[in-house]
Amino acid sequence: MKWKRALSILAIGVTLTSCHKTADPALEKKCHDQLGKVGVYLALYEAKYHGYPTELGGIEKPDMCTDMSICHCPFAPAGEKYAYRGEKAGAGPGYDFIVAYDATPHPDGCRHVVDVKSRVRKVTEAEFQKALEAK
Repeated sequence: MKWKRALSILAIGVTLTSCHKTADPALEKKCHDQLGKVGVYLALYEAKYHGYPTELGGIEKPDMCTDMSICHCPFAPAGEKYAYRGEKAGAGPGYDFIVAYDATPHPDGCRHVVDVKSRVRKVTEAEFQKALEAK
């Protein structure tokens, strides 16, 4: 009888663990949408000031972004913003140059990234690392 109880507890633990690693579709969509907004604000900043801000907070201006909560991935630990490397984008990067991205991978191991053309896509960790290496 005790082994049945132990098996039940083990099954519940495995189920909870596997559910925890499955990304919530609503949070996935929210992350994608927010990173898309970040990309639009970065493009507006670049068009207006002929370059990218030195930090992601540079898009916070009265005539641009007034809600900086879009800079936080819903999967990220509290207070962690999207990672930013737009200050390196001034040397004429390719269209797929990643400007901002999830600092921490999502539970499924993937990340959302936004490029200099404000395109958001979801990539695996291997694709992400390869994209960061490319100029």
